[in-house]
Amino acid sequence: MSEAAEKPRLRQLEAFPIDAGGGRVVCLRDPMNISTRVIGVPPAAGFILSLLNGERTPQDIQVEFLRRTGQILPTPDLEQLLSDLDESLMLDSRRFRDTLAELEREWTASPLRTPTHLGGGYEADPDRLDCALSGYFTHPDGPGPSPTCPTPRSGLRAIIAPHIDYDRGGPTYAWAYREIARDAADVYVVLGTSHTPLSTVFSVTRKHFATPFGPVHTDTAFIDLLEEKAGRCLENDFLVHRSEHSIELQTVWLRHLLGERARIVPILCGSLGGQVLDGTSPAQEAEIAGFLQALRETIDACGKRVVLIAAADLAHVGTGFGDDTPPDASAMETVGKADRHNLELAVNRDAEGFFRAIQGNGDCHRICGLAPIYAMLAVLRAERGKLLAYKQCVDPKGFRTVTIASAAYYGPETALA
Repeated sequence: MSEAAEKPRLRQLEAFPIDAGGGRVVCLRDPMNISTRVIGVPPAAGFILSLLNGERTPQDIQVEFLRRTGQILPTPDLEQLLSDLDESLMLDSRRFRDTLAELEREWTASPLRTPTHLGGGYEADPDRLDCALSGYFTHPDGPGPSPTCPTPRSGLRAIIAPHIDYDRGGPTYAWAYREIARDAADVYVVLGTSHTPLSTVFSVTRKHFATPFGPVHTDTAFIDLLEEKAGRCLENDFLVHRSEHSIELQTVWLRHLLGERARIVPILCGSLGGQVLDGTSPAQEAEIAGFLQALRETIDACGKRVVLIAAADLAHVGTGFGDDTPPDASAMETVGKADRHNLELAVNRDAEGFFRAIQGNGDCHRICGLAPIYAMLAVLRAERGKLLAYKQCVDPKGFRTVTIASAAYYGPETALA
């Protein structure tokens, strides 16, 4: 018997239903992309998966399955399921741990963070990618041609930009990045959404980000100062940085528009779901408040002109995200009203109001950019904000919709932050 099958433990995976030819199937995906495979299992297998907690042998699982369902779980069927899961690196097994150790060695040895969404979220070929990004500006939903050279400084302090794939969100990105093209800064603090749980609320990496146009360099001196003011190392969760796309998708735009001048500070923001559920404010959490204060002080002290980027999508609704029904016109009208109320609070630079509005409905629309937008607003010093674009991205099959927006914030030209 393999080590994985002695007392199998399922890793933390994403599960989502799809309609296959033979009926409903539950798909399992690794949010950290250690496994690149997606496994489909019938809904009835969900109970078996719940038993893979590292405390039961296969025989124990069969006994519990019989006790709960009154049916026999054939040994070959269970063995095949465990074998498929192990080969797909979805079990916490020796195979998985060996792969994890190798990935950590590769990450440590390389100065570059390798793109994970080439050919998926955006074009891999630099010429085609350049053409696509330029085309988003002149798209009917775009802002118009990108400035060929910076205009006099507008006092840009921050933007909200999507992190959805470019095919759906390209013109909305262009609205935000036109402001970057007009008024380049010394360094961009990119607050990305972490779609995978972090060990702490905020996580930083020193890796430079590879793009099809060349690398975007990370400002390690800024991180040195940030860690000094935070009083601790902020570099954790390398696997999440390795696979997370929200920051990656911003670096492509920055390199496209700014070339080798682009400098970033990549910060992943974890979930604020605990605060949503318990009715408290993130400002009451020592870890969150301490980090945001350290970030604010670092921006003030670094001697550079800093612009914040909140890499944030908004609502996620429909059966693909756990709702009982696909989003119809009436549902999307309700979502749109909620989005615009939240965006009005965000544009008015009201961090607490923005958070409380989402907390008030239990985050029923699954606002993917809650943490980075809140963090950006909490740190931001600006005089005014402006909503630039809003879009509802409907899945072609109609099962789900993601909403996105772009916004910009401006302040006195002379200030650093």
